[in-house]
Order: sequence, then C-alpha cells, then structure tokens
Amino acid sequence: MRLHFRTDHEPYFLDSVAVIQAHPDWKIVSEPWPFEHLTVFQSRAALHHSLIASRRVGEA
Repeated sequence: MRLHFRTDHEPYFLDSVAVIQAHPDWKIVSEPWPFEHLTVFQSRAALHHSLIASRRVGEA
C-alpha cells in the first residue's frame, strides 16, 4: 500500500512528514513519482513538495 502526497504549502508538508515518520506503521520511501498530470493547482503554484509513504508490512 502506498500513500502519494503532494502540496504547495510547505508547513503542511513538513507537518505531514513528521506525522508519517512518527507513525510505527508507515515509512517514507524514495521512489519516483508514479504519475505526473499537471493539475490546475500545480499550474498556479510556484513549487510543490511530494512524498511517497509505504506501509511497514512484516518488519520486525
């Protein structure tokens, strides 16, 4: 299971990173963004922040 998260609001992004990193069932992974379709919001934003998180399955 993957969570794909993107926002143009840096404080929201940083809070989201902190929540995911603190949760025992989730980890942020380094993977390429799997899809890229320019949205209306992206076209209006100067920049955006993205992350992909994965469920920790079977990790000890």
